[in-house]
Amino acid sequence: MIEGFHIAESPKDIAFYASLLFSSFAIAQTLTIMYWSRLSDRIGRRPVLLMGLSGNFVTFLLFAVSPTFYLALGARSLNGLLAGNVAVIKSVLAEISDDSNRARVMALLPLVWNVGSVAGSAVGGVFADPAREGGMLEGSRLFTLFPYLLPCLVGSSVTLVGLVLGTFVVKETLRKRGDSESVALIGGRPRRGFRELMTPVVGSVMFNNAVSSLVISMSDQIYPIFAATGRGDGGLGFDSREIGYSLAISGLAVFYLQLVVYPRMERRYGALGCYRRGLLVLVPYLVAMPWVSFVAERWLVWPLLVGLLLVKVAGQVLVFTSINLLTVNLAPSREDLGFMNGVQQVAMSATRMLGPLMGGVAWSWSLRMGTGYPLNSHFVWILSAALTAAVYSEVGDLDKVLRVVWRQLPLELEPSGVLVKMLAAPVNPSDLNQIEGTYPVKGRFADEVVGREEGSSVKRVAVGGNEGVGVVEAVGSGVDDLRVGDWVVPRRAGEYGTWCTRTVVERSAVAGVPLEWRLGVDALTVGSLKVNPCSAYRLLRDYVGLAPGDWVIQNGANSGVGRAVIQMARRMGVRTINVVRDRSPDEYGDLERELCSLGADLVVRDSELGAEWLRTRVRELGPLRLGLNCVGGRMALAMSKHLGLGATLVSYGGMSRQPVVLPTSLLLFRDVRACGFWMNRWYENCGPVERDRMWRDVLAMARDGAFVAQPMGVSTWNEDLGLEEMRRVVETAAAWNSAKKQAFVFA
Repeated sequence: MIEGFHIAESPKDIAFYASLLFSSFAIAQTLTIMYWSRLSDRIGRRPVLLMGLSGNFVTFLLFAVSPTFYLALGARSLNGLLAGNVAVIKSVLAEISDDSNRARVMALLPLVWNVGSVAGSAVGGVFADPAREGGMLEGSRLFTLFPYLLPCLVGSSVTLVGLVLGTFVVKETLRKRGDSESVALIGGRPRRGFRELMTPVVGSVMFNNAVSSLVISMSDQIYPIFAATGRGDGGLGFDSREIGYSLAISGLAVFYLQLVVYPRMERRYGALGCYRRGLLVLVPYLVAMPWVSFVAERWLVWPLLVGLLLVKVAGQVLVFTSINLLTVNLAPSREDLGFMNGVQQVAMSATRMLGPLMGGVAWSWSLRMGTGYPLNSHFVWILSAALTAAVYSEVGDLDKVLRVVWRQLPLELEPSGVLVKMLAAPVNPSDLNQIEGTYPVKGRFADEVVGREEGSSVKRVAVGGNEGVGVVEAVGSGVDDLRVGDWVVPRRAGEYGTWCTRTVVERSAVAGVPLEWRLGVDALTVGSLKVNPCSAYRLLRDYVGLAPGDWVIQNGANSGVGRAVIQMARRMGVRTINVVRDRSPDEYGDLERELCSLGADLVVRDSELGAEWLRTRVRELGPLRLGLNCVGGRMALAMSKHLGLGATLVSYGGMSRQPVVLPTSLLLFRDVRACGFWMNRWYENCGPVERDRMWRDVLAMARDGAFVAQPMGVSTWNEDLGLEEMRRVVETAAAWNSAKKQAFVFA
């Protein structure tokens, strides 16, 4: 096509103009993709998809009938401006899937992309210039004038089919608050701003996404040019039909790789592990491909070529499917899916703009220079392989980013400084999410001197942990309300990290725990005070005026908050129905006895929530006035159906990572109220008097034996704690089926 525009001065310049034409789409798409993505968050996914398909249909035909290079360039650019569908489709797939099937569903997008790429290449190779001598439409005036119209008509007809299906078959997937069918609670907050969403982990994922796209787009664009280049210049000497066949043959493997291989690998290695393996798979393809030209005239060329293209397809499947999964999993809510996928698409489009240009320029330059290896036809492939190695980096895995280091504390305290020796600190799920970058409260990064004196250096680090108790060892000259020996806890989450032997903090960052409150209470209980027991305390007091004899239903009953709810409700004379996850009969029996010993009145499996015997029992007990949810998804829905008239459902967690959806009938006819609770938000809004009263009450319950903290696996942290022990504790805490909460006690 470029040759037909008569713009290239020599065959060696064709790669440059092809790269420019290829990149124009990505350049234009980069400018508008965020607009389309955010628009889909507001008006819905379906309208934006239909607009994108309409734009693609029109601009594809304009491209086909462009008589000059610059008109073709304009048509491609207009196509890019109107193309927001890829990012929106990712949001749709995320909204129609859940954790149980998301890997398989998200694998469909790269599947259809690869099938389309292969089919498009084959269509282009077979149907291009049909009016030529020996062509299927030899002598046609229309196709002589527009030699590339036929493959574009085939492509436009596919777009037209998609447009018709989208208009009459596809349904809207974006649920908005106030929807006539349901109300989504989890993820139903106003859209977040750019700074809230662009966490360090998100930035790392987007960087890896960008450079991976750069590498793959460069190699994708250069392959047909490499294949079409003469053998004397380091190419294969293929015609357009042979290029199309080579891509079509390798593309057949996409179905098996996407639908069978990837879901199995994702279950075993996770999305990040699959991404890394995909990068490693691409390296041999990039290194070996230019050497195929040495056997271009022999029968070996096709087995070698197809084998390498299969390796390339496998690498692309692993890389792009994993990046899509990582991006979707980083979105805090459904309303932010469009933004997250838009940012991902911007990163991809920007580098897909640069990749073809870099590849085309590097190819043309290497042919013009006429130098030997590695600056000959191998140069662009070597460049791609080098870029692949450079993006083999971390994106926030706990086992990768956590380190145990020496921190050199200041020799002199500031007037408002407090030196704290830690006594005990639990490992909460929110601590792990914060390290991964997926928790709303971010860690406090600061420049600190790290390492032993002989090998110390200044690094920007954040200390893990948000909860714990320590003892004051020294205070600054301006601190007059704390003394050496006092116990202190963080005033709020994120004030300072608690997983350390000693730390220096501002006086405003800590709250004292008076001796009379903590007499008879061990350090681990005091260190675990602020989150789980205090959440239970507030949940039972702030939403419904519970009276002795009232009933409460909760899921996640064996969690830290759930156990505290059972014990505090018993102290108030309130009865509890406690839902736990299905497990073996022996395990269930042990857990039931344990929860009943704490004061549970009724323990049921989640599979029994729809049972007729439970509905009958609830009717006998009287209306349930309060439901407490920390799981979400189907369990929250099934539990909410037992709530009585005017009851309140409070969500304080979402362990299933599925939204809480309430049927309209519960809202209209039973007047069920739904809201959320976050302990950190309560601390931000409360006064010190109210906070201290709560802490005093909870510690009094612990001292009197009315409240027993959740069983914990305790690890002793001394000056020589090793990284392996730290990782063991964190991995145990992160396991979904961990029997005990983990905690550190400092020697």
